[in-house]
Amino acid sequence: MICKLLILGHLVGDFYVQSDKVAVGKGRNKKMLLKHCIYYGMSLFLCSFFMIRKLEIVDYVICTLGISVVHAFIDCVKINMEYRMNIDKKYELKIFLGDQFLHVLTVYLFYKIFSFTNNTNLFFLSQGHNPDFVDSIILGTIGILICGRPAGIFVKMILTIITGEFTTYNKENANVGFAIGILEREIILFLGILGQFGAIGFVLTAKSIARFKQLEDKEFAEKYLVGTLLSAIIAILCIGMYTL
Repeated sequence: MICKLLILGHLVGDFYVQSDKVAVGKGRNKKMLLKHCIYYGMSLFLCSFFMIRKLEIVDYVICTLGISVVHAFIDCVKINMEYRMNIDKKYELKIFLGDQFLHVLTVYLFYKIFSFTNNTNLFFLSQGHNPDFVDSIILGTIGILICGRPAGIFVKMILTIITGEFTTYNKENANVGFAIGILEREIILFLGILGQFGAIGFVLTAKSIARFKQLEDKEFAEKYLVGTLLSAIIAILCIGMYTL
């Protein structure tokens, strides 16, 4: 449970607390990188400190601090790689996936090193909640966070690699598409958790109707299909993570 909460904290700190300005600027400004890592560490701590036993608070502070330091090191390596490769689009996805894999691996390794006690003297459990209920809430929250910005960034990178840059659509349309993708995945996730799988088809149909005229453009239609299928796959995987 603590490990899942740390991963939840990672998602919050790396994708939601971190603004686009900081994400871009931390490569050139060390103060921005430091600011990001401080906020990242605070996100880790705040997302799970209430589940830690009092005797383990000091170890937990050291753990989150250690994860934040390693996070900063990984980000520095990533930034250097991006500049060395001139931020070539064909390497962007590999760097992104490798970066996230190392961050999650770091969280898991620190969790194993400190061996925090699970399901003991927990705030929620002291209020009479079932451990499985608490665990399902945590997994559901992780799924919601994944289907948001992380999935949106991933889908955008895939589309860039497969279909190339689309110069016929402006930045405003791209932002609208990004927001629609997030809503689509979140709705599919909620319907899947509720067991209403048949209703997912209506969501995809409604999206197609809204884009009906634009689908006459073959270039847009291909991008639309790839993005929709990727979004659906990510949401279904999150549903599977929640139900297993």
